[in-house]
Amino acid sequence: MASTTIEACNKGKMRKYSKLLEFENFASPDCHQSMCGSFRENIRIFLQDVAELEDYTVNGMPIWCILIVSEHNGVFPLYTIEETVQHSIHPFCDHCKLSGWGHHYVSKRRYHFIIPAKENRNKPLKGNFSELQNHNLHGLIHCNGYGHLICINGFKEKSIFDNGSDIMDLWDRVCTTLKAREISVSDVSKKGEMELRLIHGVAYGRSWFGNWGYKYSGGSSGVTEQKYDTAIQILNSLGLNKIINDFKNDDKGMEIKKIIDKYRELSEKPLITISDLLQYIIANPCRYESKTGDSPISFRTFVNLLAKGDCRWAARRLEHVLVVIIKLLKEHKDNNLDRKCGMSRHELREEARKSIGDTGLIDFVLKSIKSFAVNSQIIRRTINPSTRLVEFTIHDVVKEAEGLKWPISTIDSGCRYSRNKLEQAAKVVVNILKEHRDIDSMARQELRDRARECIRDTGLIDYVLKSLDNAIVGNQIVYRSRNPITKRIEFALESVTNQGSIENFEIISSTLDNEVGLEFE
Repeated sequence: MASTTIEACNKGKMRKYSKLLEFENFASPDCHQSMCGSFRENIRIFLQDVAELEDYTVNGMPIWCILIVSEHNGVFPLYTIEETVQHSIHPFCDHCKLSGWGHHYVSKRRYHFIIPAKENRNKPLKGNFSELQNHNLHGLIHCNGYGHLICINGFKEKSIFDNGSDIMDLWDRVCTTLKAREISVSDVSKKGEMELRLIHGVAYGRSWFGNWGYKYSGGSSGVTEQKYDTAIQILNSLGLNKIINDFKNDDKGMEIKKIIDKYRELSEKPLITISDLLQYIIANPCRYESKTGDSPISFRTFVNLLAKGDCRWAARRLEHVLVVIIKLLKEHKDNNLDRKCGMSRHELREEARKSIGDTGLIDFVLKSIKSFAVNSQIIRRTINPSTRLVEFTIHDVVKEAEGLKWPISTIDSGCRYSRNKLEQAAKVVVNILKEHRDIDSMARQELRDRARECIRDTGLIDYVLKSLDNAIVGNQIVYRSRNPITKRIEFALESVTNQGSIENFEIISSTLDNEVGLEFE
């Protein structure tokens, strides 16, 4: 039975040649100075120096394995498969035809570089390896030095890597060290429904792959490089004031203006063009929320919005699911001493399935929840800062708020700060927490550093942070707690509401999820 090198290492078997290479230094030119020839010569030296021949083949083709270790990504294999004309099912390269290299003769050998998906990294490669699209990395280089980046999956849950930049850095070092002549890539990546190359093109004047030297080669019919560059220049030079003016009479004009104004408020530098705006969003991947995002809507309003939208379930069934969810969250809260402890989406879904048979209905409701209130309690959907999982929480905000206040009246008699200074500093802290509401909580040190940008007196900041413990500032409750994992002091924010005002919240959007804008990895 075939076994991989990484599988053997995990089982502790002794191999004649098995060493781990550091990810940060792997395939760097300084480590392989002997590779000064052409690609066909360098690949032989490379495999001989750092790779180990596997004890199995795929369709008669030999496989080499290189084990790479990373502090963040653990140990993972990089496989190299040598495909020859004799063993190839497709001797002609379709990727060359798409890249305009159809005039090249078929090469005698080509090399596949593959980092398999996370769940397959301990398994031997199969004969259909070239057809799979779930590899973390699949690159191909012909022995003449021309190659193709076939697929890269560095953004998904099944990926070994935290982001796509890490895997692209690795691929770029391999191509540079082995002296590849030219590499093509078909840029079809998307962010939601938007072409990623358009977002980055408008923001930076180049695609995301342009960070590693990839340039425009060919587009759809009739699109030349000059036309493409001209279109990008026109788009990224569009002024934000002009965009606001052009859409002022449109249905979404007011929302567009709010988005632009919000990011201008957050940015330290002036945002003049749409290029400036997208660059800021990419560099600061926080979610913009309209003002209704901070305030919960009532239970009845929430049910009505669900039923009126694109929904195939009756209102009474939606209401039943919400009642079950509220009951589960209450029971979970009663069983946990930590007031801020929530239930993960998966945990809540599995518990709800015991009472509701329609999982599609449960998923629809959970996806729609943003923030709603019932009686004196508020149910919210948040992101756990430690696990990065979606969680649902329930808070008795009105009851908690009754006994809380900003402790100005109880300050020490020897305090050297005036009431006005303390209030101003507290408002600065609350505003910072509002800007970072999407991360659920903020470490004390990070909050302190941000406050120093507005307040020079660090002693004043420390005094205020020490005093803000379950305290009300304006219409916000500031919570201070210790993270059980990191052991650090963290601060979180909760809006103070009352039952009388919940029914009067303005509903700007017909959708339940008021998040607008873009999220980036």
